[in-house]
Amino acid sequence: MPPIVHFSSETTREKHWDSIVAIHSDLVQATTWSFDKRKMGDLKLVTEKFKDGKRRDFKAFATCLNMTHCGNFIIIGYSNGDVERFNIESGIHRATYGSPAHSNDVRGVWVDNLNQVVITGGVDCQLKFWNFKNEVKSPLGVMKMHESILFLRGHRESSMLCVAFEDFSVHIVDYDTKVTVRKFIGHTAPITDACFSPDSRWLITSSMDCTVKTWDIPSSYLIDHFRMSKFCISLTMSPTGDFLATAHVDFLGIYLWANKTLYEHISLR
Repeated sequence: MPPIVHFSSETTREKHWDSIVAIHSDLVQATTWSFDKRKMGDLKLVTEKFKDGKRRDFKAFATCLNMTHCGNFIIIGYSNGDVERFNIESGIHRATYGSPAHSNDVRGVWVDNLNQVVITGGVDCQLKFWNFKNEVKSPLGVMKMHESILFLRGHRESSMLCVAFEDFSVHIVDYDTKVTVRKFIGHTAPITDACFSPDSRWLITSSMDCTVKTWDIPSSYLIDHFRMSKFCISLTMSPTGDFLATAHVDFLGIYLWANKTLYEHISLR
């Protein structure tokens, strides 16, 4: 199979059915996996219009995805602007957002904590908000951004959404009020990943400039910055906030970094 480029997972239903959905390089189908059973699932998530060969004129592929907090649904964005929702247990297609949702590549999708709103971002510099339950042709709202969107990362408990752009900047959007509340500028190369701390006070970003930066969201300060020999391609913070895990280009290992604020007093000014 082609290499996996992105996956999404939730632990809520991992004992009942597959809890991981992955997308592959240049492949329209998404695959399901079970963490509990340690194996690949039987489902291949793909819509009818790609399954029956009607769309041979345009080779679309899955570009991003996000699993709902309840573990029942997966939202997938595609390179032709489509955004589709599938049921994970059965693999049945449930909804289409927009016709299509974006005019070009969909770069990020996000679902709020209560399955009320689907948020999509694309190369067309637009952040769109859709009603989750209904199959709608028009969005609830649109935010016009200054640059093409690179990816979306969210924090469901605080309703904050990290939007990374192709000009190396990062914005934080409050998706309840649909307002940009913070702008962080400092990286000098494309941003590869970002994550929130569990208490949503920090945003940690990595870039191809071989740096990892920690931004304090309430004060808007850059409070930590360190450089590595190889740039970080993926990072996440542990649920208790005591470790940061990073993966690097050309390295098989995963690095763990300790949170210094747990062991000594660190001034954030």
